[in-house]
Amino acid sequence: MMADAPLHTSMDESSFQEPFFLVGAERSGTTLLRLMIDHHPQIRFRFESNFLVDYLTADGNDPDPAVLQKALEIDRGARLHGFEVREGHGYKSEVRHFLQTDAHQQGKSLFGAALHRRFADILHIYPNARFLNLIRDPRDVAPSVIAMGWSGNTWHASKLWLNAQQEAQALCDSLPADRWHNLRFEDLVCKPVETLTAVSEFLGCEFDPAMLSYPDDTTYPAPDASASERWRKNMPAINIQLVEACVGDWLQKAGYEPSGETPRKINGMQKWHLGIQNRIGRFRFRARRFGFFTVVSYAVSSRLGLEKSANRLLLKMQAHENSLLR
Repeated sequence: MMADAPLHTSMDESSFQEPFFLVGAERSGTTLLRLMIDHHPQIRFRFESNFLVDYLTADGNDPDPAVLQKALEIDRGARLHGFEVREGHGYKSEVRHFLQTDAHQQGKSLFGAALHRRFADILHIYPNARFLNLIRDPRDVAPSVIAMGWSGNTWHASKLWLNAQQEAQALCDSLPADRWHNLRFEDLVCKPVETLTAVSEFLGCEFDPAMLSYPDDTTYPAPDASASERWRKNMPAINIQLVEACVGDWLQKAGYEPSGETPRKINGMQKWHLGIQNRIGRFRFRARRFGFFTVVSYAVSSRLGLEKSANRLLLKMQAHENSLLR
């Protein structure tokens, strides 16, 4: 897939409604929901990209321009979507320009994007932003994370879900109720019209049947209720115990009941073993996908500070990942 052309078109910021952002753990169904919302006639919801906040400093300021430029050259999301920072322009202003230009080109005044980390930092760019928080059962999220090669076992895969939940809750607690809307993946696939109606009302629109037309021009199928609670049929008991041990009481905080499996406590030695297993699993996945030589060469180049060599290999791996996009 080729990178989109840079978006540079002038527009009046006052013509746009305050944007919204979809937050949640990766593999929670955020792409599915994003496609649904993007098919609403009034809403542009194209981007699922962490680069929108990744380069803000810890206190929410613009990064050093030279450092940012080098980082963006190897940022997969930024390159894929054609995001760049023009000379003399700040990072935060360019994020606003990027999103608003894209919406303007589609003739839409309401827009948003999806984030999987640093949720609160988007407030440094859009102080009055609203948020959709999509939650999925971590016992279904964990196997999907492993299938993507991001974790080597369910314990570490569950940490991604837990971190997202904790971050989302902290942000929710800091905002007025009218700027936050929770929804569950299970409701999205089992009751799509009802769930999307509530989402539309939160965003200030009416539900439009076009939101369910996304299978016509994407590779994603129509909502399938069988995608809900797959873990009950497919997940071994030991993996259920690992997920529930990792997330603890956050499972019920998110609205999900314990499985009934015997609770499992993970001691220090077991955590160490799970950490080794996680690293080995991730390496094996990357070696299968990109080739053993490429992965090892990248690791060695990075460790030795051979920046040009490491970047060349990284871009090669990113190109392969892009070719696998649905």
